[in-house]
Formats: sequence, C-alpha cells, structure tokens
Amino acid sequence: MIMAITINGNDFLFGRGGKNCKHEGNQKLRSVARAYKHAYLNATKKEKSEIAREIVEYFRSLQPPGRFIKKNELSGEWVEVSEAVAREKAS
Repeated sequence: MIMAITINGNDFLFGRGGKNCKHEGNQKLRSVARAYKHAYLNATKKEKSEIAREIVEYFRSLQPPGRFIKKNELSGEWVEVSEAVAREKAS
C-alpha cells in the first residue's frame, strides 16, 4: 500500500507556477544553489555531480527530511522522484 505524502516545508515541489515557486522548500533549494553557484561554475563534470549529491543529501538531512516530489498526473497524489531526478534538479 502506498502512503500519501504530506508536504512539509523542507520538500522541493516539482512543477510550474507561483504556488510551487513560493513554497518554502523550493526557496531553500534556490538559496542553497546560489551558495554553490561559484564552485559549480568552476567545477569539472565529476565535481558538479558531487555538488548536486551534496545538495540532495543536505535536504534529506533536514528535520523533517526534505524530499523531491512531484504530482502524479493520473492520481493527483504527490510522489517522491528517483535519486537521479533529484540530483538532476539540484544541478
């Protein structure tokens, strides 16, 4: 049985629009990304991958844990995306 996800303030919500853009977790991701911007721009491909991994791990270490979630178009329920998709977004 799949449990319905209750969104918390540390979650990153995929999607477009003001509601997602203004969500606390989305604002946190943008803030963290800005902190890594200089290092990321000067990084090798391998280093960029490590920076993205660090960002995802940081979000997952928050209390409550942050997740990267998107709305399932068929069911309308929020679902957590894969590790690879989360790292791609963090990149």
